[in-house]
Amino acid sequence: MVGEKDLTGQFLVDDRGLVVLPLLGARPVTEAPWSQVRDSLLAAYARELRIPSIQITPLRRVTVLGQVNLAGMHMLDPHVTLAGAIAVAQGASPDGDLRRIRVVRDGVTLVDGAALEASMATLGIRSGDEIFVGRRGWWDRNSGMVVGAVISAVALLVTVSRP
Repeated sequence: MVGEKDLTGQFLVDDRGLVVLPLLGARPVTEAPWSQVRDSLLAAYARELRIPSIQITPLRRVTVLGQVNLAGMHMLDPHVTLAGAIAVAQGASPDGDLRRIRVVRDGVTLVDGAALEASMATLGIRSGDEIFVGRRGWWDRNSGMVVGAVISAVALLVTVSRP
């Protein structure tokens, strides 16, 4: 409820599709579109309050895994982009490759190589989906070391071959 401190908060939907709300108790919310849920709740609160106002933001429970700094389950707004989801996981690790993002649902790859700008809503991401950030290739991870070793070897050969 907007503006009612005692009625405002995050209310989680349980595995039966029920949410427990102040003044109203348990209400089913998963079998109808969000606009119908909102209208139903407004009508119920209208019996208790003079001018009820409701803002509903459904969150997706998404697991961000792979080469990120804070892998795990995160609650995300469906309009968050993949970049936003990775930012919530504290960004890609030094070995992470943001060009190798995969979205998996129930073991099936939905998206492979998704653009970071894509929103989770347009990708059809649902609660329970997993976002994987892939690992950079061997050359990308080790090119600096290889180039340094080659330069050192050339310098050593030049030094040794001088009279």
